[in-house]
Amino acid sequence: MSLSLIAIVASIFVQDRVDTDPRQDETITLTLSGAIDIDWVWRSRALTAARGAFGAYGGGFGNLGRSEQVIEAQARVRMDVDLSERVRVVLQLENKRLEGGANVDALGANPEGLNLFAREASISVSDCFFRSLDISAGVIPWSFDVRGTGHPFFWDPAHAASMTSNVLNGVGGGTGAASLTRDNLQPAGLLVSYRTEQWNVTAALLPAIIEGGSAQQDEAAYLISAVYQLLSVGRGSKVGAILAQTSHTVGSGAFSNLITLGAEGAIRQWPLEELEFFGAAYWQRGFVGSIATDAIEAYGFAFELGTRYSSGDAMPFWVEGKVTYLSGDRHQSGADDNIDAFLSYRNASDLLILEDAFFGLNWNTNLRAFIVSSGLSWPDSKFDTQVTLGFCRAAQDVSFPGFSDTTSLGKEVDVRVRWSPTRQMSLELGLAFVVDAEIMRRLLGGSGNPDADNAAQLLTLGGKIRF
Repeated sequence: MSLSLIAIVASIFVQDRVDTDPRQDETITLTLSGAIDIDWVWRSRALTAARGAFGAYGGGFGNLGRSEQVIEAQARVRMDVDLSERVRVVLQLENKRLEGGANVDALGANPEGLNLFAREASISVSDCFFRSLDISAGVIPWSFDVRGTGHPFFWDPAHAASMTSNVLNGVGGGTGAASLTRDNLQPAGLLVSYRTEQWNVTAALLPAIIEGGSAQQDEAAYLISAVYQLLSVGRGSKVGAILAQTSHTVGSGAFSNLITLGAEGAIRQWPLEELEFFGAAYWQRGFVGSIATDAIEAYGFAFELGTRYSSGDAMPFWVEGKVTYLSGDRHQSGADDNIDAFLSYRNASDLLILEDAFFGLNWNTNLRAFIVSSGLSWPDSKFDTQVTLGFCRAAQDVSFPGFSDTTSLGKEVDVRVRWSPTRQMSLELGLAFVVDAEIMRRLLGGSGNPDADNAAQLLTLGGKIRF
């Protein structure tokens, strides 16, 4: 569908003959780029089993197996073709990241990882119809990222799981929070953007975030967003708002339909040049599936507040602190007719074990977290270091059969070191510990399993090559 859409749009907008002859006014420009990420990963057996219980592979409730050592890898190739000054075609192919599997000693533990898929396959036309109006069609990995960190708080479907997967595949009595199916979505449709010096207004029509067969089976989204640059405050200061409607078939003929309204902002270089204040707030309403003939109503809320100090000296240093709240389900009954968890296409990886979808658990709703991180760079030796502390609890109690409810998600410490001898290559080391993770211990069987642990460890050593 997406490639057909590209061909149709291209035939409409590319009317003039395009030639590679240098005597012609119009010449095709082709840019090839790509990357290979390879990581050696060691996970303690508690973390390995918890990922299994959440559905990464194998495992199951209360199943504690062994630690794992695996090689995980992903490759991507990107082609940017400028057909003219205003028309660009992009094709980016990737493989699904090879991850540890039930048979961790075999490369083919998850052979689907060897298949290529289109991360982006789009055609874009700038200044279409009139100046400052841009239109893109196809598979479009657009995200709502006001701060520009690369890890959006709410909307990044190209690097997230289905919006309702963490509830429908949740733990305990239905209070889901984790989903390990990241990077499986290919949001396809139409993106229209109008930009000025201070404004960027975007409308997205994405009828197939997940292609489910018939139109009724697709996961779809329609949204409008606006970002305004506060030029009079400080360079890079922005505020933005988004209104999104998402829907898809939950199963057995039931549907989900969610309306989300949110706002984000970043105030930089005020009152001091080194300071940044940022925040986000979201409200959500709709329904997710049904019980008998009654729709399961959804009410979600989320916010984040934080500040960052950055020094631009010869040895760049930064420190950041933030508070994050993602609402969780307040009711555990199987007959519950509402879901209070905040549902999103969130892409967060501040904490390697609790938040990261590749290395850890991707806990992305029902969360109260206070996270402090700091980094220091040595430009001459090409080293960057970062230390992160996270104090996390579930926003609402998580229940497990045979145990009392708990909100103890854990306290985590991460250390990351990166060496980048060239712009094309980097080596990275990651070390993470989590303790007091009572939710994880009960997930693995609690007092009924003497080997169940409320602590987990992670070690990663990897390299990234780009061309």
